[in-house]
Amino acid sequence: WITGTVFLFPKEVLISSITIDIKEKAIVPDVERWLFIMRSLLSVKFSEAVFTFFIFYVNLYIEYFPKHFRLDEKYRPQEGIIMKITHDFHIHTSLSICANETATVENYIAHAKRLGLTKLGFSDHFGAGDIPGARGFYRAHPYEHNAELKDTLATLNEPDIKFYFGCETEYHTPKRDLAITEEEAEKFDFILVPNSHTHMIMPKEYIHCHEKHVDFMIMAYEDILNSPLSRYVTAMAHPFDVCCYPYDKNMLIKMISDDTFKRLFDKTAEKNIAFEINVSYSKNMTPSELAEDCHIRMFCLAKECGCKFIFGSDAHDSSQHEFYGNAQILADILDLKESDLADICR
Repeated sequence: WITGTVFLFPKEVLISSITIDIKEKAIVPDVERWLFIMRSLLSVKFSEAVFTFFIFYVNLYIEYFPKHFRLDEKYRPQEGIIMKITHDFHIHTSLSICANETATVENYIAHAKRLGLTKLGFSDHFGAGDIPGARGFYRAHPYEHNAELKDTLATLNEPDIKFYFGCETEYHTPKRDLAITEEEAEKFDFILVPNSHTHMIMPKEYIHCHEKHVDFMIMAYEDILNSPLSRYVTAMAHPFDVCCYPYDKNMLIKMISDDTFKRLFDKTAEKNIAFEINVSYSKNMTPSELAEDCHIRMFCLAKECGCKFIFGSDAHDSSQHEFYGNAQILADILDLKESDLADICR
């Protein structure tokens, strides 16, 4: 809804169209939010209007805008509770064979300074070399290979940014456990574990049976939580957010009931394992599309169950930080406070 009050002397003003561009990149600070709104108002187009003087006042109340763009009192951020996302704990460098040559520490530091990030967590792939369906992939990432990054991070002199040496490990389907040993886990600052790398770890006959695909992810999620090594897991990486499939991956999330999510997320919170909000799914999405997307239901249920959150870009090249401003939009939609973040992020 858009309402306006117009005072015209002496001619009538005809408003032919009102265009508000909500596809701009995320605006984080309050001042920039107001500038965004003012720029939008300047896009109002007037058709053949002749007038000597007018005062045009517009009170925006746009139903499909996320609440951080609404101007009414109910959704206006209150003093002292605005929380900025200043971390990214899911970054791949060119040491991951699925990343490209632009995925360098230097490029990510440049992005961090532009985005105001103060904590960067590098999580190159790492796991056992005997995972069915992913043997060659993980054999290319032995610890000695990944440890090159740890040496690089130790030489950096960036007083405003803290660096973390982590990994994204894997679920080992035959063992129904993590694809990492306790000795290996001790070497990392943080560990991410996905239940959704099903394109590598799931039996191929499940691919086109959506029910089996969902059941497999639920099983993997529970096995990760029940693992003796779960105490080393910092966060569940992109939960239930699959990739590399010819069908709409969101249909799988929609198939999972609230009760199932709550059962899993209650135990996630109990285990003190964070829930990753992986921003990679949000590329090219507008704020209104983000607010209406099926991921929000899952995130809200995780919050309701007391899960702590961690944000990650899942960047595999430097360009994937271009839409990381969506992390702030998602945090605002979910009304997250600093207390909702995992300890490592604060």
